[in-house]
Amino acid sequence: MTLNVILGAGGFARETALVYATTGYHFDGYLSDDLKQHGKVYEFGECLGSIDDIDDPHVYFTPGIGSPWVKEQLVQRALAKGWKPQTVISMRAMLPISFRDAKFSVGEGSVICAGVSGTVNVKVGDYVNVNLNCTLGHDCVIENYVNLTPDVNVS
Repeated sequence: MTLNVILGAGGFARETALVYATTGYHFDGYLSDDLKQHGKVYEFGECLGSIDDIDDPHVYFTPGIGSPWVKEQLVQRALAKGWKPQTVISMRAMLPISFRDAKFSVGEGSVICAGVSGTVNVKVGDYVNVNLNCTLGHDCVIENYVNLTPDVNVS
């Protein structure tokens, strides 16, 4: 059985769960190192425990953490367990119809939220959060682990 989880249970983790829910991605729950979160039910799912509590190697994960440093630490722990990153893109993002032709790329484990607008020759790295209503204009490069808060415009 494959498990699909979001790393974290805070605000951006729940934003990520909304992207899962509105695009038809399968989502099993949140993972958090905060023991107070374990067993809590949030929007769209429950906190199942921590990374260390899941021994199944068949896990797909998406980081739902804003802090680049914390996100990188959690991603490295998940990858060390053999887990696979899952990229999620809201159907309500306005991105090029043909990623290949527009040279628009999104790295693994990244999240693109609703209202994001993107144009041509854009590179979004691995484990990047592009939050609500951001604009990614021509020729921009967003490096790995970056967190773009709502309404950021980059070009």
